[in-house]
Amino acid sequence: MSDMASWERPVSLPDLQQEEVHVWRVRLPLRAEGYEVLWGLLMEEEREKVNRFRFEKDRRLAVAARGVLRQLLSLYTQGPVDLSYNQYGKPYLPGSLLQFNVAHSGEVVLLAFTLVGLVGVDVEYMRNQVEFVDLAKHFFAPREVEMLMELPSRLRAQGFYNCWSRKEAYIKACGLGLALPLDSFVVSLSPDEPATLLLSHEGAMSDWSLFALEAGHEYAGALAVRHKGHKCMLRCFDWQEEWLPA
Repeated sequence: MSDMASWERPVSLPDLQQEEVHVWRVRLPLRAEGYEVLWGLLMEEEREKVNRFRFEKDRRLAVAARGVLRQLLSLYTQGPVDLSYNQYGKPYLPGSLLQFNVAHSGEVVLLAFTLVGLVGVDVEYMRNQVEFVDLAKHFFAPREVEMLMELPSRLRAQGFYNCWSRKEAYIKACGLGLALPLDSFVVSLSPDEPATLLLSHEGAMSDWSLFALEAGHEYAGALAVRHKGHKCMLRCFDWQEEWLPA
């Protein structure tokens, strides 16, 4: 499975094979009618969370993320979507082997689905004004800070967001939330090197794979999969608004 898989545009939902990881990309804005349909898919608790956002753009992003998640889950499972949450807030489908995760930033939503094992996805809009060196020293593992500072200055912003998105994807796959310290594991970050887990917080590193995702211009995306040595293959798809019910 290689980094930067190309984005396919399927005419219908592809079958999820046992060894596959499907990543879907949603690019905003949608048509007004699209947001209305997705809003109708949300549970009341999800709508309450959406309405807590102060800005309309954030509410629309949340509606797209949660609505498309519910739509794709219903298509993959061919049944009702009754989500539960672990003690750290990660959603799951009781009684199902399907693993999934969702992330959003700026105007991009990424969603991952697999039967292989634990999965986490992240996307970050790369803001140039961020004091990324100070943030790295505060949150990253010492080895990651060293690797970041070894990069040419023109590549450090990309390196920072590569590291941040890969660490977020790994944490989300583990499902431990902030209970897993960001400096307890190490990931690669150089734009010239593959996404790799260099040190895990527990267990064998060979159980895991990290992958960079080409989420869009000025975005850093990452996927983490715990496959425990089993074969897995990445497929990336662009979600299409035309799939929404009329």
